[in-house]
This record gives sequence, structure tokens and C-alpha cells, in this order.
Amino acid sequence: MCGYKCIRCELCYFMETWESTYNPSGWGPPADFVCKEFEGLPFTEVTKSEKLGKFFDIFAAPTSVAGTGKRYRKEPTNAPKEDDMGFTVMESKATIKAKKKVVTGFSRKQPTTQQGYCSRSFRSTMYRYPATLKSKYHYPPVYVPRVVREASITLNKEWELVTEFTKQVMEKVNFPAGEGTEIAKIGTIGHYDVKYDRINTRHPVPLKVDEKIGIYNWVSTIENSFVEIIRENKDLNVFASDAVVATLMTVQSSVYPWDISVEKREGKIILDCDENRVLTYTTISENATLAPDEKDHGINGAKKLSWEATMSNHYFGQQALLSDANYVLGPEPKFKLPANKVRPRKGYIYKAWDMGSGMKLCVRCQVDSYVKEEKSAEAEEEKKTKKEASEKKEISLVNLRAANEFYETKRQMTWKQALENNRSLVTSEISINDSTKLTKWTIEALLAGVENIRIAYLARRKINDNRKHNIIEIARYTTKELKNLINLNYEVSWGILKMIIQALHDQEDGSYYLVKDPNKLIIRLYKKIKLPAEELE
Repeated sequence: MCGYKCIRCELCYFMETWESTYNPSGWGPPADFVCKEFEGLPFTEVTKSEKLGKFFDIFAAPTSVAGTGKRYRKEPTNAPKEDDMGFTVMESKATIKAKKKVVTGFSRKQPTTQQGYCSRSFRSTMYRYPATLKSKYHYPPVYVPRVVREASITLNKEWELVTEFTKQVMEKVNFPAGEGTEIAKIGTIGHYDVKYDRINTRHPVPLKVDEKIGIYNWVSTIENSFVEIIRENKDLNVFASDAVVATLMTVQSSVYPWDISVEKREGKIILDCDENRVLTYTTISENATLAPDEKDHGINGAKKLSWEATMSNHYFGQQALLSDANYVLGPEPKFKLPANKVRPRKGYIYKAWDMGSGMKLCVRCQVDSYVKEEKSAEAEEEKKTKKEASEKKEISLVNLRAANEFYETKRQMTWKQALENNRSLVTSEISINDSTKLTKWTIEALLAGVENIRIAYLARRKINDNRKHNIIEIARYTTKELKNLINLNYEVSWGILKMIIQALHDQEDGSYYLVKDPNKLIIRLYKKIKLPAEELE
């Protein structure tokens, strides 16, 4: 005996009184051995397949529970009550719940570098989600190869780099330009046929191709009417067309490279573009994730689609006019047209803006049509006393544009099906995939002071024929509504234009080129020190 009243004393007494037996045939006590102390106690056989619990080592030193400082032998606070003392837990093993595995698009096995990957750093540019889808739906990633474009013009080694405008600089500029003042008007515009607003997918209208009407695809800034305005208004020193100004204002969202030629003579700056350039054509799906292939020379390539969109805009702008209603803005323009071609009904408004620092900009703005709207207006003095409305007819200018459907291979729904179910799908697709083109149309309307814009949704009659189209619906917008829809920051666009004109104003007389980097958001200004041999001839 150890002399202490504890649990071990009973065990010591049992070990002193217990007699061991020898088993010569194997391990453990013999088969006929019977212990008198355990005689009469209940016994349950245990097979080898059953799992036994852990043995409690009573001889081990008392340890404390982690984080509590309490010992095992101390009675816990949650000790069972007297009614539950007879209850015994047969299995105290805790059950662990399996975690639910969330399967998303990123949980799929990613291809290795041997399957077309460059490196992990370029993975964010090669795998992109479609812009119209939200991240909460966990769509699988779309493989988009990295496109390396070339400059729109071959740079001569003898050209001198004057300056460059980066993305960080463009985001900080701002200039409130205002509406501008009208200087002159030329051309004749037709009345817009309101019946086209009733076109829907069930009753489409075919787009008529009238090859007799000439097309003003490219009109140089230095045309006869502009030269006359330059002579009459000597205060103006910067001249450009609305297409050139809109291109400079939308440089933040443009993808394709472009170039603008600049001539400065006797302090006069003339911004112009050469023929058959990107500026002279209307693009399709320029900002789309899966943009048209620029190396494809088929009808679904980038070049053929631009030609298709340009011709569609021209034909729709002449088809949607009434034949017997015209509005004369001024004398006919003296633009050059091919032989045996009828002059199209187009109007042009010349407007001027004061840019500050002695810079005055003159822009030639294009106008397509007009409508007569009956509006009720109340005199401000008679609003409180007399509530009488006076009806008057006003002429509001309208620009006509056409948006062509791009037939992707992985498209789930055509425009016709989307317009029948939910029209907002087509509107959101155009505002995302053609954001640059839509911004240009809005800026051109704001420059000219046009109040309304009509956008025709065109679809091919046959997928493999890019010459025959149907007008499936007409979208009607006011210029302010479209400006708010695309979230256009008009003052920042004017700030970019003023920054570029200021850089040209500080240079000496000579020939320059504004070139947009084909793969980065950078505009570089080059000075032509020596002209190429072709231009000298």
C-alpha cells in the first residue's frame, strides 16, 4: 500500500492479492483459468472486426485542457445530472460534415503552355469574360488570342518625334467648350419619313440599293466651300471635319490604329485624313471581345464588314427621306462626284468654337434630314394668369445611322430573335461592342446641334450575302438621351482635343502627322522633315 487514499490504492491492493498463472501453450491465461474476483460479472464477447475505444491511462500525470487551465480529474461544469447518471454513451466519435465543393468556370483544368499559352502573366489578357455577362453566374472563360496590330501608316525614318500624349495625361484634361456659333450652311436635306419608325421584326423593310446616287464617303477638309470660309473669316486658325474631331475625341475607346495629316501654313492649322483610311469607313464590333478578324479577307472580315457598314449607312440615309419634301440650308456643296452620279441630299453646317490662347476652331458638321414637330409652348409671363398654349411648328434636325449585325460563330441569339423577346439585349450589345462608333455618332450630333438620332438595325437576308439587308427595327433617341445612355463625358473629350490643338499651335509651320499607336493608348506627333518621293512627284 502506498499510504494515500486515492484511486491507485485500490489497484495496488488488487495487484497484491491477484495470483498469476503460467500458460505453457501460448500467450495469456490458460483456457480453464477462472478468476474468483470476476466470477459472476456479466461478460460480452468482442470480435476482432469490432473497433475498441481508447484506453484511459490512469497512471499518466494529470494534464490540463488546452486554453482552460483545468485538469481532467476536476469535475466539469457541465456534469450530468442525477437522472442521467445511468445513461452511457456507446460511441463518442465526432462526425465531420463534408464540405460542399463549388464548381465554377475556373475549377476546370487549365491548358498547359504546350496548348497555346504564352505565360501566366498574359493569362488575364487571353482569358476574358464576355462583357454582357455578370460575374455572379460563373460562366466559363472565353479564349481570346492576343492581337498585335500594325500602324496605319509606314513611318519614315527621317520623321522627327515631337511629342506624345499618353493615357494618364488624357484622363486629367477638361474643357467646357459650349455649343459654338454658326458661320455658314450649305446643301439641301430631305424630310424624314416617319413611317419608318413603325418598322418591326414581323414587318421588315428591305434596304434599297440605289447606285445612281453618289456617296460622299471621303470629303477632304480643304474643299471649295471651306476655302471660301477661310478667306472670309481671318480670325479662324484651326479647321477640321466632324469625322476628324470625333476621332480625336474618342481616342480613349478606339481600338484600330489611325493617322491624321496636319498642315500648318502662316499660323493656319488644317486637320485632314487621307482617302481609304480607317477614318473614312464605319467599323463593326470594334470593341467586342471576339472582334472581326483583320486578316480575314472574306465577307465576315474586318475590312469587308467596314465596307458593308459604310454603304448601308449611305443607302439608309437616302431611302428614309420623303421624295417631295426638301429643306434648303444654303448653296449646293462643290464636292467632287463620279460621272453619271446624282448628288445626294446632304447638308453641312460650319460652326466655330473659341478654344482660348488665340485658338479658334472651325468644324464642318454633317446633317442628314429634318422633321417638323408640333410642340405646345406657353409664354413665361402668362403661365400664372392665363393657361393658354400656343401651337407652333419647329424644324428639328435628324441624323440617320445604321447598325449592322455581326454574325459570330458562337452567337446564341440573332438580333431578330432578341428584338422579339427583349429589345434591351440589342441595345446593350451595341453600346458595348460598338461603343466607339456610338460615341462618334453622338459627338457628331452634338457638334452639329442635331436634336434627334435614328439608328436602323440591319440584318442580312442571307448570311452569306453582304449586299442585301432588311431593316428590322428603328431605334429613336434624342441626342441628350443617347449621351446619357453611353455615359459620355463631353468635357473630357473637348479637353483631349484642346490639348492636341495646343501642341500643334506651339509648333512651327510645316507638315505633321498624328499617329495612334496600334497596340497602346498613345498618340504620337511626328514632323515630316523630308517628304517621300511619291508625294514630291
